[in-house]
Amino acid sequence: MTTLRLFEYRCWPQGHRFEASVLAQTYGDLLVRSVRPRSERVFRMDDPVREEMKSLLTELTRSEGLRLSNGEQRELFRFALSAVLDPDCNGSKFSVGRPPACPVCGSLEMEDWVSAEPPIIFDTELPLATHDDWDELEPSSRRERIRDVVAQKHKGIPRS
Repeated sequence: MTTLRLFEYRCWPQGHRFEASVLAQTYGDLLVRSVRPRSERVFRMDDPVREEMKSLLTELTRSEGLRLSNGEQRELFRFALSAVLDPDCNGSKFSVGRPPACPVCGSLEMEDWVSAEPPIIFDTELPLATHDDWDELEPSSRRERIRDVVAQKHKGIPRS
């Protein structure tokens, strides 16, 4: 079960109002969304791919001479997760921190959002994020995919 909290959103530039959920208890899990409305999955932090990614990211940032704060390391992990997860049924990548898509116009830009008042918190079953494609890759291909993510995210970072 996943505990969610209902938020009210207003998209930009059309101003459509809609409701969408966020994780109410964020420790240990990440909500990932694709660009399609209502396309959400949960990435559980006890998923074994988490430790594998952490190791690869640590190895690659060191070998590239990147000095990242703990916050930057967490941000890089969240960014890299989209390169590991299987896409949705339309081939769109899932990403951490992506706002919900407006169900009317599909906009991913939000003018504002606020928690429903009084707070509406509920438990539901969300599908787990999968990484079947990643699991089929050879270790060298996994490393190369993560190397590409690090290079994309940290262009122009001074090397030590």
